Order: sequence, then C-alpha cells, then structure tokens
Amino acid sequence: MSVWWYKRAVVPSMLCNSILTSGRRLSKQSLILLMKLKMSSQKQLPSTAGPGYDLPNFKSTRPVKKPGQTFGVELEFIFVTLKDRPDRKSIMASSKDMFAVEIVKNALREKLCGKCRDVAFNLKIREAVLNPFDGPFVERYSEWNVETETLLPTDEERKALGVPNAQQYSFQGVEIISRILSPVEDLLIVDGSADHDHLISYEQEIQAVLNKLTERFCVFDPKQEKFDYLYPNLECALHVHVGQQQEGISLEAVKNIMCLNLACERQFDEMQSFNRITGADFAIRPLGGASLYGNNFRWIDHYAMNAPLSLGFLQKTHKRRQIAHGFVTQSIFELHPSYYPDGWVEHNPVLRQCLDSNDVDSWMIIVEQAPTIAALRLLYGSRPRSATVNIGNLEYSNKKTVELRQHASTLSAKAILAWVDVILKMTSFCTNVGREDFHALCGPGGRLRGPDVTYKDLLSVLRCSQDTLLHYGDRDLGRYARHLRHSESKMAQEASSNPLASLALHAIADERARLHWSKVQHRISEKLILGAYGQFPRSVVDAMVPSDSPEEHRQRTTLGYQNPADVLNKFESPRFTDNDSRPGTSGSEMSFSLGSPLSAYTDNSPQAVSTTRGRKPLTDAERNRDVSPAIPLGSPLLSPEERRRSSRSRQRAAAIPDAQLPYRPRDPSSQR
Repeated sequence: MSVWWYKRAVVPSMLCNSILTSGRRLSKQSLILLMKLKMSSQKQLPSTAGPGYDLPNFKSTRPVKKPGQTFGVELEFIFVTLKDRPDRKSIMASSKDMFAVEIVKNALREKLCGKCRDVAFNLKIREAVLNPFDGPFVERYSEWNVETETLLPTDEERKALGVPNAQQYSFQGVEIISRILSPVEDLLIVDGSADHDHLISYEQEIQAVLNKLTERFCVFDPKQEKFDYLYPNLECALHVHVGQQQEGISLEAVKNIMCLNLACERQFDEMQSFNRITGADFAIRPLGGASLYGNNFRWIDHYAMNAPLSLGFLQKTHKRRQIAHGFVTQSIFELHPSYYPDGWVEHNPVLRQCLDSNDVDSWMIIVEQAPTIAALRLLYGSRPRSATVNIGNLEYSNKKTVELRQHASTLSAKAILAWVDVILKMTSFCTNVGREDFHALCGPGGRLRGPDVTYKDLLSVLRCSQDTLLHYGDRDLGRYARHLRHSESKMAQEASSNPLASLALHAIADERARLHWSKVQHRISEKLILGAYGQFPRSVVDAMVPSDSPEEHRQRTTLGYQNPADVLNKFESPRFTDNDSRPGTSGSEMSFSLGSPLSAYTDNSPQAVSTTRGRKPLTDAERNRDVSPAIPLGSPLLSPEERRRSSRSRQRAAAIPDAQLPYRPRDPSSQR
C-alpha cells in the first residue's frame, strides 16, 4: 500500500518540484500540464503535509467507513499491595486512593505484545495507557484508562493473608476501562520498517492487556520479591457497553434487547457464575412483609449489583397489591399521566391487567407499549442504574450505549471475549430482526420459550462464534474449573513462602467454586421456585420444576398464585415496619444463602401454615389459565372512600407541571 502511494503521490510531486525549480524555459502548455500533475499528486498526500514534504508518514489510506457497531469493556478488580513497599516514593500518585491506580497504569504504559491479523506474528503494538506528560491531551475513551472503584475484600480474603500480614497490606478497588473498540475496525499500528501497516483485532488487543496484567501482578517468582496482587472477587463485575458511536441504538432495538432478556433470563443465567444470578422473592411474600423503600426485600445475593428486569416488574406488582390492601400509599408523581406505566393504567385496561400479572408475556406487552427510553427506565423499579441491562446512557449521557452488567469480572481473556461475542451478536440480532420473526422466537409459544431450552439454543439463534460455544461448553463439562484448579496447585508449589500466595490460592479457589456447574444449576432452581422468573402455565411448571419437589413449589410458580396471607382482611393483616422481617430471619440479613432451608421462605414455616388452614386448593383450570391478575380490574379491594381519595390524587397529580416532576416526560416523536 505504501509503495503504491509513493509512486502515485510522492514521485510526481518531487518531479514537478525539480522541473519547476531548475530554471528551464517551458512552454505555456507544459507549465499547465506540470501544475495539473503537481495538484493531483498533492491530493494523494495527507492533510498534515507542509511545504517541502517529500516522504510519506505511513498512515493508512483506507477509506473511512460509516459508523458501525462499537463497544467497550470495564473490568473491576481488587488490588492489594504492601503499604511500606520500597518503591513507594517513586510512584507518583496524587492521593492515597490513587496509589493502586498509578501502579496499574504504569504496568499498562509498557509496550504490549499483539498478533497482526495479516502476517500473524507477535510484535510490540502500543501502550494501552498513555502517559499524559509525554503527549497531547487525548479524547476520553480513545485510550485505555484506570480509575478507582468502591470495592471491598471479604473477611475470608483478609484472613487468607493471616492476622499479622493483613495489617501490612492495603486493599483498593480499581476499574480498567477500555477505549472504544469495534468488531469491524482493527487497531492500526504504523511500522516504517514493514511494507504494510499492521492491523490488530479487538480480540488481540484485549488479550494483550490481560496478558500484561497477569504477567505483572499474578505471576509468582520465587527469586523475586512480590509486593502486589490483582484479583477479582465476588463483588467485581465485567461491564460491556455496546452502541453505534453517537448514533445510539433505536427504541425498537432496545425493546427487543429487554424482551429477549425477559424471555431468556434463565438461559442468560446459565452462562454466569452463580453469585451473578440475582432476583427476589416478591411473588411469594406476604403483602406486609416487604417494604420497597425500606430495603426490606430479599435479594438472592446482595453482593451482585445487577438486578434483572423481572425484579422491577415483581416490585411493581407487589406494590400495587400493597396499595390495594392499604399497606402503602401511591406517590402522587406515579399517578401523573406522563409516568409510565403507573400513570397510564387509569385509561389503559390492558396495561392494568399486565401490571397485575407476574408472567413474562404481560411484562413484554408493557415493554412494547413504552413510548420512550425514559419510560423504559422506569420499569426497573428502585435500581435502574444497577440493572443487568442499563439503558440510562442512551437518555442522560453522551455515551449512547446500552450497558450489560451481569457477567463476573475475570482475568481470563477467553471468558471475556466469549461474553463480548454474545453481547455483540445479541445487539446485532435485536437491531436487525423483524417484528414477526422476533415474536416467533420470544413470544408466547416461541422457539426460545420452551421449558427445555438451554443457553446452547440461545447461542445458536444468535449465531455466536465457535469459540464462544466451546467456552461455555467447557464450563458445562467443568473443564474451565479444572484449569483454575491446575493454576491453583502450580502456584502453591512455586510461591508457598510469599504472604500474597495464600490470598491468591483463596481467590482462585473461590472463583473456581463460583463457576461450578452444579452450583449454577442449584441457584437457578432456587430462583425458579421463589417465583423470581415469574409465573408459568402448569404444564410448563411440571416440566421445569424437579419431580421430587413439594407441591407448594409448583403452586408458587403457577399462573394465578397468591400468597395465602394476602387473603386476610386488610385490617386484620399484620403490619410490618422496615425493621420487621420474615420468620427466622433478621431485618439486616439481605442475602439468600445456598445452604439456607427453603422453609424460611415458603409456606412451610409455622406462622405461614397457620394462615393456610381452610384454604381451598387451586383447580386445574385455575392453574392453567393464561392470565390471572393478582388484583381484579377496578380494584374491588378498595373501599368507596379509598377509591374517591385515589381519584382526587390522580386529579392533583395531573395538575402538576412537568418541570416539577422527578421524571420529566419527553416527546415520543423525538425518540429514536
């Protein structure tokens, strides 16, 4: 490419300059031809060429393509370092909190090794993080960066260092943020010694960064002192931002992404470590036992800040039942006609019926009827920022990306690239799929809605790469966990005397345990019988719930189920404060441990059994009906006075100016 450019641009320009400056007498026609040749040759030169520019600068001359799919990754880690390390004074940190950030930045400022796509040999490609003192100011997200993150080690990790050593080390959270990457535009590396420009794919770039982190912080050499260690614990996550540069993602594509995650939530959970599978048990709790604003609801795992969209719908349904029974009052802002979907139910009976149901089909209808991105954000309940699919950047940020937050952080490039491939293929599928084809896959009775559908079927529909299928197949067979076990035993032999080695062994063993396939399946089963996936027809429940499970487990996941405590008169129902909790649990306990007996969360507890006596069991027709609202249309559980008071509240809410609303509505026509 550079040789062709040299002949077409540089040689004619040099020839014209030599003739024009030689002093020869030329005819008028010759002068015109020479000037045309010189002007045409200068068009081939880069815009930075000045007077006397004779040599090419070896920049790429490929045509600029239209904006396509772009993405970025964010990796969270715990960084532990010796407080009194000998080189502490040589590390230029602006504050104590930035000390770990500077150490990681210095490691990524070294040259990385990557493989060229064309010639397939390793070469020094670039520094991932540029030194701000050595070059001009660069635009944000044009280079890799390292920032602080609020992450804490667990007590077990501190104990792994030992009591005397734990006081000598400091723990800090760091987040490594990639530049804007592209699956179609490779990284250009200019090399004047070669006859072409090197092209580095995003896979090789991510691999190079992780290799440098592993080489610098995770390799134990018995001959050298080691003062720091980098590892992911159960709080660390991998976040993937995907978009189309500043074009963003269309409203229909965002709805498809949300509906796909609702319809295939169980399949997406199968690809995660068990601590990233989250949800709540709103569907089976008594009305007085969960306060949304008092944080008295139960996460399956409170460490994972990645609430699924189903949790937001379960919150809304539970709160509507609480309002109908008089446990809580509805906010005046939620009654405003612009507040979706609560402010729309007065004149939209379909939305009202869907909000009173706990099934995926009703949830998808609510998503499809949302007018704007801002309305979709309101569906996530009290935690829109920490949702598994965060769409806030499309509305309130210049990033214009959708953020996927469910995957756990890792130093394995294979795991990161596999999840990135899933996200990119999912976004491309949701952007280009037709409405009828999408409903044939994710709608009622769709191909991806069967009880026997697994993550392998989902990956096949998304057309993920063969490497992605092999990676998740290794997790299924336990080969990836055995690889971590091999790393653990190797480290135990080579670095037994290093205090950080005990922490490293604990971190690797903990990551291996979180990836264990049996624990992942056990967590999914717990989430299913707690009603966190929603409710299903009885035929689907019988196929999903194990045959040896109690009958009450099947009833809780069947369409139309209501907690027996909800049938009590609202004046006789027990009122719980924010500090009250379920029998057998404390108000401060927010997690659902794998070893906890399910009796504390079901109707088998003594207090719950007393409320179920005399309750008529559901018939087969009631279990198999498709839609069974928790509250009949018209809210007959409200007294006439309460209905009049609710009507007056809606009138006052409609009179509130839009400028005073915490959620300011936008014109649907202006939304992509």
